[in-house]
Parts: sequence; C-alpha cells; structure tokens
Amino acid sequence: MYIYVFSEQSYMKRASASVLVDRIYEFVTRHEYIVFGIFLLISLYHIWSTHYVMSLDGPQHLYNAHVLVELIKGNGLFKEYFRVNDVIVGYWMGHFLLGFFKFFLPAWLAEKFFLTTYVIAMVFSFRYLIRSMKPGKSNLLIFLVFPFIFHSYFLLGYYSFSLGAIFYFLAIGFWLRKRELPDLRSMLIFGSLVLGVFLSHGLVFLFFIASLGILFLTTSIEKLWVIREPTPIRKVLSSLGRLLLSTAPAVVLWAIYIRSVMGINSTVTPASYSSGELVEFLFRIRQLVGFDHARESPAYITIFVLLVILALYTLFTFIMKIRKGEYGPGQLVNSRNSWLFIMVMFLGFYFLLPDRISAGSLTNRFGLFFFFGLIVFLASQKCPKVLQLFAVIVLIGCTTSTRRIHHEYLDRLDTEIMEMKEISGHMEEGSTVFSINTTNNWIHHHTQLLLVDELSVIHLNNPQCAGQFPIIWNEKSLPGCFAGEKDIYLPGAPDITGAGHRVEQVDYITVFYYRRLWENESYQEWQDILSSHYDLVTVSSNERAALYKRKE
Repeated sequence: MYIYVFSEQSYMKRASASVLVDRIYEFVTRHEYIVFGIFLLISLYHIWSTHYVMSLDGPQHLYNAHVLVELIKGNGLFKEYFRVNDVIVGYWMGHFLLGFFKFFLPAWLAEKFFLTTYVIAMVFSFRYLIRSMKPGKSNLLIFLVFPFIFHSYFLLGYYSFSLGAIFYFLAIGFWLRKRELPDLRSMLIFGSLVLGVFLSHGLVFLFFIASLGILFLTTSIEKLWVIREPTPIRKVLSSLGRLLLSTAPAVVLWAIYIRSVMGINSTVTPASYSSGELVEFLFRIRQLVGFDHARESPAYITIFVLLVILALYTLFTFIMKIRKGEYGPGQLVNSRNSWLFIMVMFLGFYFLLPDRISAGSLTNRFGLFFFFGLIVFLASQKCPKVLQLFAVIVLIGCTTSTRRIHHEYLDRLDTEIMEMKEISGHMEEGSTVFSINTTNNWIHHHTQLLLVDELSVIHLNNPQCAGQFPIIWNEKSLPGCFAGEKDIYLPGAPDITGAGHRVEQVDYITVFYYRRLWENESYQEWQDILSSHYDLVTVSSNERAALYKRKE
C-alpha cells in the first residue's frame, strides 16, 4: 500500500515537473525574441558603451576604410600615397562595409555600426543554416552561437576573417535548401554568396570549399543509398555540374589571389604547441579568449562542459536508435550528421597543419572552425526541452561574465585613446605623420592610426598596404619619406630607391607614452632626431601622447 502511494506521488511530481518544463519551453519558444533580445543586449553593450572599440587590428581597418573613401572622393593627397590593388583580394568585405558606413558617419560611429551589423548577421546566418537542415521552428540551441560571435580573432580586430563566417553559414545554408540549384536564379544567388566568402577571407573560402565538398559527398551518398531516387547518378552529376559552375568565378579569383599572396610571402612555420597544449586550448576554448586568460577561462570551460554534455546526449541517442534498429548506417549519412565529418576535418587541420602559411596564427583558426562545426551539429539535433533550457541559462551567464570582463579592458583602452586624440586637432590638413610607440602593451601596436581617421593626413605607419590587401602603396608617385636623415620605413612598401621619386620630410611625429621615450636610452636615435629637427607642439593631459612638428 505504502509502495503504491509512494510511487504514485513520485509519478505525480515527475509529471508536474514535466508540465512545468513544457510550459516554460513553450513560453520561451513562443517569445524567442525575448531571449534573442537579452543575448543581443549583452553582446552589444560593450560595443556601444565606449567611444572606440579598441582592438589590435581595428585601427588599421578603420584608417584604410578612411583611405578608401578619400580615394573614391578623388583626394589628390591620398592618391599620391595609396591606390586600389589591381588583384581582387580576399579582404575586400571588411573594407567595403567599413567604408560604406564611413561615407556618412564619423569613424568611431562607423565602426560601431559595422560591429553591430556583424553581431546581428552572425546570429541570423547561423539560424538560417540550422533551419536549412531542420525545417520549422528551431530549438533553443541556436543560441550556442552567441559566445562564439566574440571569438579571439574578432576581438583582435580581424574583421574580414570574422565576416567570412557569416557568408560561410549563409552559402552552406542556401545550398542545403536549394542543393539541386534547379534554375539560373538559384545558381546566381549561391554564386554570389560563395563570392562573398572569398571576398571576406581567402582562408575561410578554403574552409568553405572543403566543408561543401564533404556535404555534397555525404548528401549524394544519402540519395544513392537511402532515398534511392529515380536516375540518382544522373541527378547527382547534374547537381555537381551546377555546383561547379556556380562556384567557378570565386574559385578562379581565389587561385589568382593565392598565387599573388604566395609570391609576396610564402613563409611556412610549424605550430610551436605540443599536443598536450593543443588539447588544453580546446578544453578552455582558447579561441574565445580576448584579453585575460585567467579571468575569462572559467566561463569558457563551463561552455566546453555544456558542449560535452550535449554531445554525449546526442551520442547516447544515436546508440539507442541503432540498438533499436531505428537507425541503419544509411540513416546516419545526412546533412545534419555530415557536420561530424566537417568537425573531424577541422580537428585534423588543428593538430597536423602548420601555424603559418603566408598568413599566421592558423592553428587556432582551425580550432575555431572546429567549434563552429560542433555547434552547428548540436543545434541541428533533437534535444530534450529541459536540456535546451539549461543550455540557455548557462549561455546567458557565461556570455554576461565574459562581456563584463571585456568591457573593463575596453573602457580602460578607450580612456587612453580619447586622451591620445587630444593632439589630433593640432595637425594641419594635407600633412604626413609618423608615430613612435614605446608601450609594452601588444594591443597598442596600431593605436595611433586612430589619430587621423577623420583627417586628410597620411599616416605612414600603415602595415596593411602590402600586396595582400585592398589598399596598397602607390609605387608610381610614393615619395621617399625621411625624418631628419633617417629613412622612414613604410611597411610593405615597394623599394623606390634610385627610381627618381621625390624626397619629403615627415611633417609630424607623434609619440605614444611620451615620457618613456625620453627616459629610455634605447630610443637615443629618436631623441636626437626630435631634438634637432622637430619642435614639441603639444602633450596630452596625462602625458601619454605628444605631437612634434618639423622645424621650418
């Protein structure tokens, strides 16, 4: 009697809990925009809470977007120093979008709109891909993308690489919906999305082609083995022909670009990490760390544990269905499960390929796309409602924690930038400037490009003007630049020695961390140059930055 009552009470409690979970889940899915809004507010807060959103390479992109706009406007000064690359390179998308916003917004605001566009586009492109594999209402695991929006390379200011993921998701999603590419319209749309992948980043384009190849192979096997459509081989070959034709323009442009890049820099450097370190990086998702490994890692380890739990549940489900005879080998080969093979591919790249092949830091880029593949796979699988709700809670907590840490660093950096900008108003339009940076902080490496992102001033410390980039030095009219007797090195500039080019003295020199230059003997050469050939114009309020002007 007691056992019966106890069992009945336990059943009622479980039933009541199940009903509660169902109601919560139904409310959340019906009002999914609320959860989306929470994640979006958390994600956009640190973008809009500071004046500048500081990163390592962000200042380069912002200044070169400014250069692009001035070239389009016909600014003679900028045409003398810069030109648009003849080769269509795989970095254009970042320059294009930033330049678009820069046409009608100040630089700092143009970057905010660009970053906001990126965040929103990442969410919707991921959602689009998941729904391409799972028609109808997606489960809540689409929110797995939010922590991965702010990956390390985005926080470093690798904007073109980051944009590549958006077109990667969109192009694959569109192909999964229209994989037969039945008409000219669908071929043109797909070809345009593939071109978007290339124009974003050459490496991401390679990732895309490899991923698409795996998807085409596995879905073709599904057609031939499982579905057994009429004349399947003919349909597969016809689909392959349309696929090759649609991707051909981007493939040709990519091949031309890679040939050009390898002609400029073909350095290959093996990864310097041990296998143990690489495994540890995955456990704490190093690919997401922006500023502080020690403080950010707890949140990322928590996300990793969440991903493991979801993966184990999916594996358990597969095993149970196979044991029950619901799944045969053929049923395992479909567009959703193909991402297992894509994950294995990126994991192999991560452990086996060099860290540098012309471009650097490849190892963790492979690792990042392994995680992209993992979250696509998990979000496309069926998952219990309670586990989905648990995942949303964990993701909100971890995303809030890491965004708060990032905001602390960005707020501090923004204070330094705003102080540095105090000296900008003392420069004359139509002049040239060279910067000396004496800080030990790696993120300050290109900060001084922000000094002239609104001025008609040529900044000579512009490393993104080599042949791999959209904007390059104009070798026909580029003058030889000197500060006193010192030949100023222009990063990536062609050698114009003896080519009859005119010689110019640099008009202004800025110094970041001004006192350190005069207190450190290693800067003796610059101390002599500034003393002999330049006058001090102004020093910023806390003496972080100083401006020197060439003596008349």
